[in-house]
Amino acid sequence: MFSKSRTGKAPGGVLKKTGAARLFCAIIRHGRAIRLYNESEIKMTRSTNHHTDHGYSPLARQFAEFIRRTDGNPGHELYLAALLVSDVIAGGHICLNLASCEKQTFQVGDKGPLLSPAINAWERVLRRSPVVGRPGEFRPLILDDAHRLYTYRYWNYENKVADRIRNMAGAMIPLPPSFSPETCNTLMARLFPESVSPDGRASGQIIAAFIALTRRLCLISGSPGTGKTTAVARILAFLIESSSEATPLRIALAAPTAKAAIRLEESISQIKQVLCSPDWVKNLIPEESWTIHRLLGSSADGTSYRHRESNPLPCDIVVVDEASMIDLPLMAHLLEAIPRSSRLILLGDPHQLSSIEAGAVLEDIMGPGEKNRYSRAFLKRFREYTGSDSLSPSEADESVMTDAMVELTRNYRIRDESILGRFKKSVVTGDAAETLHLLESGEESLSWLDLPDLHALKNYVRTEIGKYLNGYLKHVVKHSDNNELFASFDSFRVLCALRGGLFGTIHLNRLMEDFLKEKSGIHPSRPFYPGKALMVTNNDYALQLFNGDIGLVLADDRSKEPHSVCFREAKGAFRRLSPYTLPEHETAFAMTVHKSQGSEYERVFLFLPEADNPILNRELIYTGITRARRELTVCGRKDILIRAVSRKMERYSGLTEKIRQGQPVE
Repeated sequence: MFSKSRTGKAPGGVLKKTGAARLFCAIIRHGRAIRLYNESEIKMTRSTNHHTDHGYSPLARQFAEFIRRTDGNPGHELYLAALLVSDVIAGGHICLNLASCEKQTFQVGDKGPLLSPAINAWERVLRRSPVVGRPGEFRPLILDDAHRLYTYRYWNYENKVADRIRNMAGAMIPLPPSFSPETCNTLMARLFPESVSPDGRASGQIIAAFIALTRRLCLISGSPGTGKTTAVARILAFLIESSSEATPLRIALAAPTAKAAIRLEESISQIKQVLCSPDWVKNLIPEESWTIHRLLGSSADGTSYRHRESNPLPCDIVVVDEASMIDLPLMAHLLEAIPRSSRLILLGDPHQLSSIEAGAVLEDIMGPGEKNRYSRAFLKRFREYTGSDSLSPSEADESVMTDAMVELTRNYRIRDESILGRFKKSVVTGDAAETLHLLESGEESLSWLDLPDLHALKNYVRTEIGKYLNGYLKHVVKHSDNNELFASFDSFRVLCALRGGLFGTIHLNRLMEDFLKEKSGIHPSRPFYPGKALMVTNNDYALQLFNGDIGLVLADDRSKEPHSVCFREAKGAFRRLSPYTLPEHETAFAMTVHKSQGSEYERVFLFLPEADNPILNRELIYTGITRARRELTVCGRKDILIRAVSRKMERYSGLTEKIRQGQPVE
């Protein structure tokens, strides 16, 4: 990955290929063990002030010991810095904010309490170390002038993402000479019939189309129901018809997970049926969607990719849905593989939970501040080609991202003034008082329930949730069509913040299974039975099953085994597999909010834990409640909900600053 100079030193560094240096290279190449926690243990509070009495992982401690041995300094300052940076990366940060850790006491197992120095003294110690470098140097740790301490791997990823995003956002695409304002208006009128919003402003979809036409990067954000997928299908048709290329545009659709990829396929397929475009245009819009890993050609262990800068993707346009779920390393690999001349369209909702692994990349790329305000140069060009003079100029300092993104605000599924629309807004803004007020309003589509004990929970599962389980069971018993069966199963979902505890997925799944087995006359000990819902938890490339895939156990009279597991695939297809051949899986009547990302259900039951937990924040609550199309019930204590809505997830990085303050390098 890194070339050495003739002296045997890495560029800008001092590390020779000693055993220690080779170990470091292995760490920064493969560094996958940074993911130390399972889903229920991921820390969503992004303050480092809570590290007192913290149980640091064996990997974090080994990394810190490696850094100290390589340095040769017996002091604890470097050890503590390395320990903390490894720990915060496991918690989702890109780097460590040293300033937030100064003058604190940290309990580190048998080493006893370690006191961090004042920031200036601490940084002097670090900068004297041969294992700590400045930005651009090749050292295990990188310390910049903003008190940010990185592992080299994540510093490198952050800079790659910043450079590529900045260059793509700033790259203007010249319009073909034959593409006149009249042509533009004709295409937009046909493809975007709702071209003007109720308040007389140009719709977000038209703005997005013009950005995609004139920029290499187009970022479309919005909550569920704002028409992001509809917009992208229309935009692709718009780009195809406006292209002057002699060969057809090559388009790739992708998403971070298999489930999200299938939903993107289904949405694009449905929209194409009503798209106001000639058949030849529709035929060029693909319906097959890929996971990002499959698109890039991931190796079996996920450590390398076939498509990279030296072997870019054969695509003119890459569309990626659910971009909020992309972690920093994956985004770096994706951007590296996109040809310099191609377009990238990102769809996502920055208010949702970020990726399981390190980074809040979509939020960092978008940055803070008001959206849907544009530079005067963009407004002039937009007015020339669309005739619209309704957009607002940017009043803040413009950045390279100013003209590359649009936020869709009109919700076609849940009206802003509805109870669910207002509830969603109160959570996004962190207005806990309004959130509680709306929960207590008594509206039919939004309800709150406090279940004080196990008896009350069991009774609720057997009655209210049991209504939906009974409806699903009827379809199982009468051997309904697979589409009807999955539709019934997806009509509702129980979502939990955690896996463990009284209101966690493990316990709730057990209660719902007991209910179904009792109703069906099935012995409690049977592992498989008709109607059981399974979720794959590990990728299996041989079987083409991926983490998050849902299968339903059905009776099977066509094979020697009594049961098979039915999985829904793209384009309305279904596939049956033996339950004994499946990769690791778990019961899926209840799932964590994290696992539900990219899905929607008619009715959602959202369970909060019985005690406050750092994982609870407004992003988790928002993600859970926006899975509901029509009805939502929040189960839990009001004080816990208030704390969660008041707690915003923070992931520390320098990505936003690097994108906005840097200059394009191409």
